[in-house]
Amino acid sequence: MDYWSVNTPEADSALQAASLAASSVADDLSMLWTIRYTAGEPIEQLRAELSGVVEAYERYQVALSASKKRTAPRSFSFVRSGTTNG
Repeated sequence: MDYWSVNTPEADSALQAASLAASSVADDLSMLWTIRYTAGEPIEQLRAELSGVVEAYERYQVALSASKKRTAPRSFSFVRSGTTNG
């Protein structure tokens, strides 16, 4: 996952490159987590890592919004007890 910290994807702007890199990181983390889950790793081990996947998608949304010059929506909105968190 450190690949994008030293390499820049081809893009029309630095902001678009950051967005593409963030998207790749989020997708890679999600895929890795899913493969490990499917392979039968104990959910207790994976539970703590799921927040990292969600955070990666949140970073991607911020980068995408910056590249498109608009306010970043939340990637995920969780509802607990009838109210929206965050």
